[in-house]
Amino acid sequence: MTDSTLQNLREEGSPTKDQVIVCADGGANSLKNLNALLKRRNLAEIVPDFVVGDFDSDRSSHYFKELSNTQGSKAPVYVSRPSQDMNDFEKSLEFIRSRRFTRNEEGNGVDA
Repeated sequence: MTDSTLQNLREEGSPTKDQVIVCADGGANSLKNLNALLKRRNLAEIVPDFVVGDFDSDRSSHYFKELSNTQGSKAPVYVSRPSQDMNDFEKSLEFIRSRRFTRNEEGNGVDA
């Protein structure tokens, strides 16, 4: 991650309550690494709403559960898609296309 990317995060801010964050399981591992940089730069860490995939490379589930508890936010929903016909990124895109996301009444999570 470059300093310019971190500067963009500072200027644009963290994802808002009306944005839904979906990660492929390997992407969740990358987000965990990004969060380490964000924390060192005093920026808010990001918890995904959904993690999608076959979970053959997931090393982040415990981390995000703990982070969501610390932040008082909702823990990610893990969506298992074991098929090997698509990669996890494609599975995530298919998951997004198949859903209509709305904010719940409290405005602090998503109802899918």
